[in-house]
Amino acid sequence: MGFKLPKQSMVEGTSAHRSALKAAVEAFHSPAKMKEAPSKVMSPAKGKYEDALKKDSNLPDYIKKRKELKSKDPEGYKTSSEYAQIQNKINAAYGVNKRYDEGSSSTTPKTTPRVTKTVDKDINKSKTVTRKDGTVKRTVDKNVTVTDGDKTKTKTVKKFDKEGDLKKTKTITKGGGNRNVKVTDAEGNVTKDKTRKTIGSRLKNIFKKKDKNESPATMKTPGKMKKESMAKMKKDGAMKMKKESAMKMKKEGAMKMKKAPGKFNAKLKAASAAGKLSGEFKKAVDDAPSKMKKSRTLTKKLKDGVKKIKDVKKIDTRKGTKMKKENIRD
Repeated sequence: MGFKLPKQSMVEGTSAHRSALKAAVEAFHSPAKMKEAPSKVMSPAKGKYEDALKKDSNLPDYIKKRKELKSKDPEGYKTSSEYAQIQNKINAAYGVNKRYDEGSSSTTPKTTPRVTKTVDKDINKSKTVTRKDGTVKRTVDKNVTVTDGDKTKTKTVKKFDKEGDLKKTKTITKGGGNRNVKVTDAEGNVTKDKTRKTIGSRLKNIFKKKDKNESPATMKTPGKMKKESMAKMKKDGAMKMKKESAMKMKKEGAMKMKKAPGKFNAKLKAASAAGKLSGEFKKAVDDAPSKMKKSRTLTKKLKDGVKKIKDVKKIDTRKGTKMKKENIRD
């Protein structure tokens, strides 16, 4: 960005621009410039005290009297005619054109405030708001009563028209966790009557429920929780180890049982091939399959054969006992 200064043009931010700007400011505030055109440099309202004193030698007395008026009535001293007379003289000395209405009375007129507040010892407050014409616009009364440690706050607002007649009354009552709003018209008829729970009571009930659910009787201490979790982890770990070891033993046993006949047959076949076996046994080993297969018929035959052998043994034992008895008789 660039702009033109007298007799030259330059870019903002450069050293040349800063030097030219500094020179222009110094020239503007130079004593020669101020002497040539004082009206352009300084406004009349901000004239020096020495110049004002030359115009009116009583200026210190005016300022002193103005301070006295302020100390007597800090809020309403500017409304008095005496202040207007003094301030007009001070303005004339400084060359200020503003003038105040001096009036005819020299006493300080006290204006009635539009809002008045009163407070008594029982924490009862009242406020009255008036219009510019002096009529009452509304009144506000606040009362606090304490019964068995419970506070009840009541706020009553009455509104009036310009003729001074009551328009409506609004009463807000807070206490016992409830908030009631009641509105009546000028004739006393109830136009609104509504009650609800206060936010504080709602939050209180929420925290009560939470505290009840998390009471010391139901809550577990950190030490107890830690002990229970450790016991559970230990139990789960033992059960897992037990289960895994049982599965492993079962699997290894089955694999061992499955592999044992096959290994034995392989060794027999190797011995037969090496010429270590002979006769019918060698022939049976050579004819046997390398892998054993389960056969239902074979299993059934074996069971039948075992049963027959058991029956034969029983018969033999019976015959032996009979023969022994006969020998004893003989």
